[in-house]
Amino acid sequence: MIKRILVGVSGTPSTGSKIDYTMDLAERLGAKLDILSIIDVDRLSHVGMVPIGAGGMAEMLRKDRIKQSAENAMAAIERVIARAKEQGVPYTHLLAEGDPFEILAEHWQFNDLCVLGLRDWFDHGVVPDPEDVLLHLAKGGVRPILAVGEGYRPVKKALINFNGTKSSANAMKRFVQMCLWPGMHLHILAVEPSAAKAALLLERAADYCRDHGYPVTTQHEIGDPKSVILQTAHEQECDVIVVGVSFHRALLHTVFSEVTLGIIKESDVPIFMNH
Repeated sequence: MIKRILVGVSGTPSTGSKIDYTMDLAERLGAKLDILSIIDVDRLSHVGMVPIGAGGMAEMLRKDRIKQSAENAMAAIERVIARAKEQGVPYTHLLAEGDPFEILAEHWQFNDLCVLGLRDWFDHGVVPDPEDVLLHLAKGGVRPILAVGEGYRPVKKALINFNGTKSSANAMKRFVQMCLWPGMHLHILAVEPSAAKAALLLERAADYCRDHGYPVTTQHEIGDPKSVILQTAHEQECDVIVVGVSFHRALLHTVFSEVTLGIIKESDVPIFMNH
């Protein structure tokens, strides 16, 4: 049962679609919104190398960036509030300053679903690799995440990437159990060299989804997982892609799955992520 939805807004290009997806879910599920926008003052203050004698100009630039970010964030919050009032959706809202990871993780403790942008973040392009942010959040316990792009479309069909790993199973089960869009069709894809293994995986996954009341089709493919997933989502006219977030440690750094990262960078439909 979904009763609390955390939505991160900031005035970036995906703000409109985040509002549309969030309002659709909140109104149908009877959920309350936690509207959050975060100004990362530390990152916005980094303006690069400053020539001698240009300290005053650099300080003006810092202040202008922070001021502009705050204005964009507040405008985005007001857009969400206006829609919430119009549709009778209860809400709370907060414009915060600080580390986006820490603040979002703190708010996540009291929500069921987090809605964010696929390729933008709270501080308007300051983060070097915005796609990595979603994976770091999922690794840090903020999950599940519904990451959306710049356009909205009703969700009638979902592509579930299932390869038998724990993360893909967790993502599939969480998505099915949450029942975000009742009655949608589930298309389960296994990108697997072994036809026998794929058949077993798909059979068991399909049985699980059907037992939860969903119509299901399955598909087995061989090839590059990222390319196959994106191509299948397009060919099957899927409205959301369900993926597991996997990662491992290498040389003291967290290395995320290139498949998931590639899908985030290239997908034109929302992604539901769980670890």
